Amino acid sequence: MKRKLFLIALILIFIIFIMAFQIGFSRFPYFKVILFEDVSTITKESPYHIVWYHIGTPQKDTELVFNEVSKYTLQKINATVEMRLIDWGSYNEEMEKIIASREKFDICFTAAYSNYVHNSGKGAFFEIDSLLETYGQGIIEVTSPLLFEGAKINGKLYAVPLNKEVGHQNALTFNKQYIDKYCFDLSKITKLEDIEPWLQIIKEKEPDIIPYLIESTFNNSFALPFDRIVEGIPGALYYDNRTGYKVINELNTPVYKEYFKTMHKWYKARYIHQESVYTKQLSEYQKKGNWFASVVSYTPHVDISLSLRFGYDVEVVPLNIPVVENRDCRGSMLAISSTSQNPQKAMMFLELLSTDKYLYNLVTYGVEGVHYIKNNEYTFKYPDGINEFTTSYTLAPFTSGNMMLSYININFPRSLFDDYKIFSNSVLESPLLGFDFDPTNVKKEISALLSISSQFEGPLKTGAVDPDIYLPKAIEKYKSAGLDIVLEEQQRQLDEWLLQKGISTLN
Repeated sequence: MKRKLFLIALILIFIIFIMAFQIGFSRFPYFKVILFEDVSTITKESPYHIVWYHIGTPQKDTELVFNEVSKYTLQKINATVEMRLIDWGSYNEEMEKIIASREKFDICFTAAYSNYVHNSGKGAFFEIDSLLETYGQGIIEVTSPLLFEGAKINGKLYAVPLNKEVGHQNALTFNKQYIDKYCFDLSKITKLEDIEPWLQIIKEKEPDIIPYLIESTFNNSFALPFDRIVEGIPGALYYDNRTGYKVINELNTPVYKEYFKTMHKWYKARYIHQESVYTKQLSEYQKKGNWFASVVSYTPHVDISLSLRFGYDVEVVPLNIPVVENRDCRGSMLAISSTSQNPQKAMMFLELLSTDKYLYNLVTYGVEGVHYIKNNEYTFKYPDGINEFTTSYTLAPFTSGNMMLSYININFPRSLFDDYKIFSNSVLESPLLGFDFDPTNVKKEISALLSISSQFEGPLKTGAVDPDIYLPKAIEKYKSAGLDIVLEEQQRQLDEWLLQKGISTLN
């Protein structure tokens, strides 16, 4: 009898086990682990420590803020985060040293102007397409497809493009006190040449004021609707692709020649400051406020941003149409280092920055009640006596994650991000969006051409030299240094890229 009862009990236990197996052990995870794993292996995963190199002025309270960040990310993804800020002016140089040393770190800021293509090509960054699919679906959902398209290199993604406005638009900016003083009507301005009478008035009546403030490196070329294949080398397509994907030397176009003539005319009239050809930064002039008109890349409400930065009111007038090219999509990105010990965890953190409003604003503005004060669900202000320049912690919002999650400074309208979306939806896509030129076959020629550009482009664009004399010289020097060879190689690679995309060039 006992033997019979024992057999029945065994059968019942077996049946219960089978039923439990069919149902699954999702409701009993610890039971499942103990059944199928050696008890000695049941240990909690140690938190991973994420090291993040970032661009920005070093902040007094970075450690305080990231202690709070780590408390939060420890709960969310079992990771702590350390930010190491490197100042804007030295970021590229310092990061090159860090990358060259193969130091172990996880995340760094990168951009078109911060060696993104170069560092991706030499293996400094993870190719993140599969990581993004597995651990970054939230990033994919909130980020404009255009940003991904422009950030890819040969079809691969090596950094997360941060969600912000898409594209740029050339614009004129004015020191508002002189607009008001002389009752200038901004609605009359539709092209660069329209401001010439105003420049003459400022020159005559405000002798201590620079009528038109520009510098030698910024592409302040409002009349030049081109996307260059290699920055600093003449070889481009029109934004509207009127040549049907045929690469041209834009220096030969009438629009370039007319622009140079206008600049030279203004330079001779002393509307342009005579040291402009040697000027690479405008910040000192902007700080003093001793200028009337200048140039800026337009996005909605940039006039408010500039007014807050300068400490006096400015007005902005956009010109031409907004466009998007590779450098716009690569203007602010976060890459995962190929030396990271846990790229999966790094991607999980980047997804949080793109989807978690609390974390984004903590990383960007600091601790609520200490570094900023929330007015409501959408807006914030700085404590009395403090602004974005005197606070002990703040990052540039466009560098630190999904900017659309940002609380809005009370100086900006509530419609700020809606206006960004409207602007982004209006951009014209450059025909070169997503195309990357490989310079390997023409390195020697490119080096020589860049040397010529350093001699001629600044003086021509700032009007310091007569284009009737110096433009033909520049064109001849470019030709002698192998520009035609480079243009041919650019065209060949562009044709191959178009063929892969199923696009035929027009003849």
